[in-house]
Amino acid sequence: MTEHYEIPLFPLNTVLFPGMVLPLHIFEERYKIMIQQCLAESRPFGVVLLKSGQAEGELGPVYEIGTTAEVKQVDRLPEGRMNIITVGLSRFRVLETHDLHPYLSGIVEDLPLEQTGQSVEINTLAKRISSILVDYLSLFKTLSKSNLEIERLPDDPEALGYLTAMVLPVSNYEKQQLLSIRDAHAMLEQTYSLLRHEIQILDILANERPSEEDDVFSFSVN
Repeated sequence: MTEHYEIPLFPLNTVLFPGMVLPLHIFEERYKIMIQQCLAESRPFGVVLLKSGQAEGELGPVYEIGTTAEVKQVDRLPEGRMNIITVGLSRFRVLETHDLHPYLSGIVEDLPLEQTGQSVEINTLAKRISSILVDYLSLFKTLSKSNLEIERLPDDPEALGYLTAMVLPVSNYEKQQLLSIRDAHAMLEQTYSLLRHEIQILDILANERPSEEDDVFSFSVN
């Protein structure tokens, strides 16, 4: 029987994936209390995506699939505010929410990815993702002139799928759909499909990009 347990919930306009680093600035009183309790009890909290509204003020409805977050670093600021660094741990499903505390909390159950596909198929798909992810990151870095660096891609297919989902420039809704997929093979297939689409777009942009000589222009104050 699946265990049900209570967890503090942090509704955000961000989808957190397992393994993802998420920095947060804690300034609302309810979240100061929540994080202090999590730190005192050495327990994680859950990050859930808001369906509408903002994380500040009155909260709107949230999606039922989220990810637990562990606080890894705390920088304490005046008036009880904090800058924290968190890391996503594992998926969960929200069964019910309640307002027993100053912050939102809920009864949840763990939701590990199901392994219904053949391991050979999953590993083959992961290799395809690794291959084009390297090309995608290289193209993205060139076009955006960013300092994006990933030293080494994970060998674990599940971790690779989540890493790819993190870096894809798709909507929060699409990221939430990826997070919500139950089966590892299906998650990798959808991630692969989105990645192929995005690299096609970057290829078009790269071919249409003017040369460095074309980028140079003169300017006169006269």
